[in-house]
Amino acid sequence: VLVVDDEPFVGRVIRLVLEEQRLAEVMVAGCGAEMWEVLARAKPDLILLDILLPDAHGLALLSQLQDNEQYKDVPVIVLTGVAGVESSAGGFELAEGILAKPLAPRALQETVRRYIQQSAAEKPVMTKGQQAYG
Repeated sequence: VLVVDDEPFVGRVIRLVLEEQRLAEVMVAGCGAEMWEVLARAKPDLILLDILLPDAHGLALLSQLQDNEQYKDVPVIVLTGVAGVESSAGGFELAEGILAKPLAPRALQETVRRYIQQSAAEKPVMTKGQQAYG
């Protein structure tokens, strides 16, 4: 899971909640530029993306991810502490969902579990023969 949030505390809490339950390995980026650096090294099963970042708007990054062949299949959950923002701003329809900050640990765990399981189910499974000769 890649967490993109400029508040270091949020990244630490998400890492603690998810890794403590062994739900996912967590990578953290503090801004849009760092997000692209992390994505150049690893493709996550899920991105948790804050809306308000110092160098980019989260919805602009979401649109860029959707336009990128390599990342358009990665589900993105938008994180926001701004009440009612999803009804007043366009672009949220590109996200798989929205989590309000402050994050409730149980809601975070359930959301991540659902998308990690979905991602694992969609990955092709190869038999030994296919791996050896395919």
